[in-house]
This record gives sequence, structure tokens and C-alpha cells, in this order.
Amino acid sequence: MKSQKPAILFSENSRIFNLSDYYKIVFLKEKLFFTEKFFKNLQKSYNFILKSLEKDSTIYGLNTGFGALGGYKLDNSSIEDLQKNLI
Repeated sequence: MKSQKPAILFSENSRIFNLSDYYKIVFLKEKLFFTEKFFKNLQKSYNFILKSLEKDSTIYGLNTGFGALGGYKLDNSSIEDLQKNLI
């Protein structure tokens, strides 16, 4: 009988994704599984961020610099570049 590879489950009770998880996914080819509730929570977070940005709210690390630059708000054209550079 063929054994299944372990899987990493993302649910509403998931722990924080860490370097060990990254290693398992990239190098050991472990599968990822996401629950429906996880996606609903993700959508809620996404909607919250969109609404906050529409209200011109300041959100550290999303539309500000980091560390000593955390008090400086970025213009809207720089936000997407910042987020891509984080990845």
C-alpha cells in the first residue's frame, strides 16, 4: 500500500506558518490543505484591509515604512511595490 505524504493543514485554528513549513512544502513536496473557514477568514481580513485603505487609515507595514520609518506613510503608488518586495 502506498503511503501518503504528510500534509500541512490551514484552518481557523492554524498556528503561524514557519520556516519548517516552507521547507516541507518546497523541498519535501508536502501538500497544503485549506478549510472553507480558513478562506472565509482570509476574505474577511482582505475586506478589512481594503476598507481601511479606502478610509486612508494608516496600517503599519502595509502602507508605512518599517522600524524607524514606521511613522512615514507611503503614497498609494508605492504600497504595491512594498508588498511585492516583502515576498
